[in-house]
Amino acid sequence: MRPLRLLLAAAAAAYAAGHYWQERRRFAQLRNLPVRQALAMHERHRKRAERTTWLLAGCVCLLSAGLAIYAFAILPDPRIVHPPTAPTAR
Repeated sequence: MRPLRLLLAAAAAAYAAGHYWQERRRFAQLRNLPVRQALAMHERHRKRAERTTWLLAGCVCLLSAGLAIYAFAILPDPRIVHPPTAPTAR
């Protein structure tokens, strides 16, 4: 279990570092643009990020609905105890 945790922590750290450097690059580009172009670029990025957030939220909702259907409709009820079978005659 520890290698999996280490792998997940390394993946999260790599994602955070990559996101940080990507934002630094984007802000450096914005600094060099005229105001109107910088605002337009910022709005495009914001709308794209918002679409991605909505897509991710939709995927999470579909996954949770699917798991709820699986748990409550497909899996057997754990409280049902099967009656004991009658002893067979020897």
